[in-house]
Amino acid sequence: MHTRPRQEKMLARFLLARGVPYFLPCSQRRHLIRGKMYTSFLPIFSGYLFLYGNDEEHHLGVTCRHTASIQMVADQSRFDSEIRQIRTLISCGAPVTAEAKLEPGMFVEIQQGPLKGLQGTIHSSASGRRFVVLVNFLRQGASVMLDDVMLAKVS
Repeated sequence: MHTRPRQEKMLARFLLARGVPYFLPCSQRRHLIRGKMYTSFLPIFSGYLFLYGNDEEHHLGVTCRHTASIQMVADQSRFDSEIRQIRTLISCGAPVTAEAKLEPGMFVEIQQGPLKGLQGTIHSSASGRRFVVLVNFLRQGASVMLDDVMLAKVS
């Protein structure tokens, strides 16, 4: 679902109250304000929430004021696989960074550690090499910092 600006969490609360299954991938951000540490959870894919439901639940999501539009996914199995990988990235505890408008790079698979088996692309940034999981439908992704020794090229 494509949400209205800054309405991702409001839509999530709306769906949660009605028992509608959804996934809102968020990353944890910590910042210091007037000497006090605050933790925020910000959506990784700004403006998107993933709804898993039947026609009635889709209708409920579309008719609420937090939704801008609903976007149907053509290749559902590929999309599910990509979303599962995003969920695994988040659950590993490493800081996850949103990656927008990605161009395909070298395709790799993680060979060791808690993320073993995940496939994605590798990108260079000012801070080092980042492993990126793409959600092709959105043309966006999420990334974590990894050492090159953990990665192997997928042919």
